[in-house]
Amino acid sequence: MIITIAAMTDKRIIGNGPNIPWHIPEDFKLFKKLTSEHAVIMGSTTYKSIGKALPNRENFVLSSRISELPDAHVFSSFEAGLEAAKEWANANDKNVFIIGGASIYSKGLEHSDKLFLSHVKEDYEGDILFPEVQWNDWEIEEENEYKDFVFRSYKRR
Repeated sequence: MIITIAAMTDKRIIGNGPNIPWHIPEDFKLFKKLTSEHAVIMGSTTYKSIGKALPNRENFVLSSRISELPDAHVFSSFEAGLEAAKEWANANDKNVFIIGGASIYSKGLEHSDKLFLSHVKEDYEGDILFPEVQWNDWEIEEENEYKDFVFRSYKRR
């Protein structure tokens, strides 16, 4: 299964430059719990902002500039990276999580079976947006209220 996972404000803000504009430990814990043991696909900017591959996950980084990383698989095209991540996930009975940034989310949405979105309650300034979602294509499967965000799991209709 391919799952896009993100946290965003009501205005679809997901970042301010290379940084996440908020610090919500509860959301980070949820992200870690959901993605651990699975494959994650990210762009090189997301990888750089994290500073390393995410531990306890199989990391796939998409970049046209970087050809090799010591702790991740690198692919120059989204399609090649997604195919490799799917092969790994299928062989290990795991999921593929698309974890950003914006251009990776744009490409990944059309391939996703599910969306895991943390809807951040507070407004934050930012210049990186989550892509427009065709909400008619999705239905809420699960919803959980947290202090600073509402987590919703959506499945494709």
